Order: sequence, then C-alpha cells, then structure tokens
Amino acid sequence: RRHTRCADVTGVQTCALPISTTSGPGQDPNTVNNLGVVYTIWVPTTVSTSTLKIATDGTDRFVGDLLGVDTDSSNALAMYTAGANDDNINLNGTTTGGVAGTQIQIVAIAANKYMVTGVVNGSGTVATPFATS
Repeated sequence: RRHTRCADVTGVQTCALPISTTSGPGQDPNTVNNLGVVYTIWVPTTVSTSTLKIATDGTDRFVGDLLGVDTDSSNALAMYTAGANDDNINLNGTTTGGVAGTQIQIVAIAANKYMVTGVVNGSGTVATPFATS
C-alpha cells in the first residue's frame, strides 16, 4: 500500500505521486519490482477552496482515459484522454471534476508511464482535467 502526501501551496492542494531518484525495492515506481503499483484517489467531499492537483515528477507521463460526468444538470458524459505530454490531473471542484464521488486509479505500468482510469464528477460544462502543469 502506497501513501502520498498533499501540500497546500498558494491555494492549490498538490498531491505528487511518490517517486524517488534512489533505485531499489520500494523506492521508485519505475523499477521492475514496483511496476503494477496502484494509487487510488477518491474525493469524498467536493473540492471547494482550491484545486486538487495530482502530479508526476514532471518527466513521467499519464496515459489512459477519465470519464467526465456533468452531475448538476444533464448527467452528460465526456471521455477525456491524456495527451502525449500530460503529467498533471487538476480537479477544481466544478468543470474539471472534483465533485464528491470522483474516483481515479493510477497504475505504474512502465518506466515514466502511469495508466489512468476513473470517473471525475463535475458541474457546469465539464472539461478535461488532464494538463501539462
């Protein structure tokens, strides 16, 4: 079981995936023994005062998809695919997700690569939570 710490920096809550430059058992998700490690992010209460930011170290990338759900009116659905350079997932509590019930699973699948799946509940006109910063 892996845990990550979140820091509130200038009004943005950032949760960085635990990555170490030290190789060896339990240190770096990019080492063979750590591939397959699963991180689950669940939002029990709507993000309200800042953005919940899930980030890699800046060199690792996300691949995969997140389903966006407009929960406040039409329940419209939109699928968002990570872009080639996306290394952040930003949940703002409205359009990019972070409404209570949002759930994201991230799996270390290869060196510098994380597979992302999940459902991001949003409100208003939902938009992609994937970003490069």
